[in-house]
Amino acid sequence: MKKKPSQTALKVALNLIALSHVEEDKGLLPESIVTATIELLEKSGAVKESMLRKHLNPSIVKWYKLFDKITPGQFYSFASRKTFFENQAIDAIRNGAKQILILGAGYDTLAIRVADKFPEVNFFEIDEPATAALKIKGVEAIGKPVNLRIVPEDLGMKTISEVLNAETNWDPNKQTVILAEGLLQYLTEDSVNDLFRQCAELTGSGSRFVFTYVRKSEEGNYDIGKYPKILLWLMKKTNEPWLWFTKFSELLLLLKEQGWLYSETLTAENKRSGIEYLGVAEKI
Repeated sequence: MKKKPSQTALKVALNLIALSHVEEDKGLLPESIVTATIELLEKSGAVKESMLRKHLNPSIVKWYKLFDKITPGQFYSFASRKTFFENQAIDAIRNGAKQILILGAGYDTLAIRVADKFPEVNFFEIDEPATAALKIKGVEAIGKPVNLRIVPEDLGMKTISEVLNAETNWDPNKQTVILAEGLLQYLTEDSVNDLFRQCAELTGSGSRFVFTYVRKSEEGNYDIGKYPKILLWLMKKTNEPWLWFTKFSELLLLLKEQGWLYSETLTAENKRSGIEYLGVAEKI
């Protein structure tokens, strides 16, 4: 059965537009991200015009606040989360990274907005074909940077090694920053292990992996708000279930086994964003 474009990716993009009406978060959002997101959604046809109009109206914020009772802090977290990932990418470039790899990119506009500023860096996005097709349509209508490659591949069907080894511009010896925002919880534990391992094999010295993850307490309880059963049921109903949760102690071990070292320095104080945790790992 042919997959539909990701509803989670669309939800994140619309969330950013809604956040532009929140005065205290407006200044936290990366520069031009809201206008770029609106233009991408319009030109890709990813959203109905009526839905977009609703999000251009400040009254939409009350509905996001209502859902925020199930996922406490998640609505507001997207501003700090997007800023964290963008800062990590730009910092990595300034420290020698020559490749940016965005996994499960959805309607993220980072590469659209910054690729032209760093012509010496190659930007790659990988996403499942249905979502990537709309993204490609929108990006081409806006004007695709020459150093951006959007790869429509389902990493559930092919390994990331198979996908990237087929890309002529991908260089496994180059310092790289990998961005996996809001992705890992949709993968199985085996897939998460494989992803970190293969990314270590596909990147050069000095590379970093920036990611979000959902955590379990050391006692094994889901650390995703007061109503974990409702949230997990809702994700399952949208056919995008959450599959991977980890204790922090287990995460540290997983990273080390797959060739990475968790960086307290790079993660800094931004360890949590809504119900998700932020993490940065450096290649060993």
